[in-house]
Amino acid sequence: MLFMFRIYILVCIYYNTCKGMILLDNSLGELLEAVRIEKGLSLREAAELTKLGHSYIRDLELGTNRRTGKVLAPSVNSLKKIAHAYELDLYMLLDKAGLIDLEEIHQTTQLASPVNEPILIPLFHTIVPDLAKVPSTHVDYVYFPIQGRKQPDFAIQMQGDSMRNADIDDGDIIYFHASGQPEFNGQIVAAQHIDNEEVFIRRLTWDSQFPTYCLIPENTSYRKSHIPFHQLKTHGVYCGHFKPEKT
Repeated sequence: MLFMFRIYILVCIYYNTCKGMILLDNSLGELLEAVRIEKGLSLREAAELTKLGHSYIRDLELGTNRRTGKVLAPSVNSLKKIAHAYELDLYMLLDKAGLIDLEEIHQTTQLASPVNEPILIPLFHTIVPDLAKVPSTHVDYVYFPIQGRKQPDFAIQMQGDSMRNADIDDGDIIYFHASGQPEFNGQIVAAQHIDNEEVFIRRLTWDSQFPTYCLIPENTSYRKSHIPFHQLKTHGVYCGHFKPEKT
């Protein structure tokens, strides 16, 4: 399955490159410049980290080859180096460069994923930074009740009403696929600030003009949180929820 996913990514990149489908709004360049500045890096320091030329990095930020005046199409290899140096998700950069469409890939892989027989999913009643270290006595197991969907990796029982406008209420069971990165802008995630032990269930968004994620509650009584990209740890991405019967 992983092999086929990689082949699909390569086909997307080849097709979009050949067709010239490079974004013209420079969201990639704006993001790269914002992250570099947020990390306190000069162009030459960024060049040393990425092993790319400082002039090329500046051209990427501007979205233009300053010698020719033409739109600059970054190579996949360059984006790999930048993703590693800036601690960013490569697929997000490929998406912003117009080389792949993350939403289309997500939908395709969801359809292509094998639907397994129902299995027991670990259910955590307390949200902690490292779910793998929760004692087995504090974990229950539940089935995933949504038919025809890929099985989740874990579930969390919602505490409080911070997500009520997304129809997620106190006591609801929320299912997640384990993931260290959001799959698309606006996705519900279980995440935490790396300097804080509290894990939040929030809708996660970002803007290419700012090097931060925004964790948004679905209840106006709660405040939004803005966290720099490299300071957010994502545990999982939402894949469904259900409401247990009230006793």
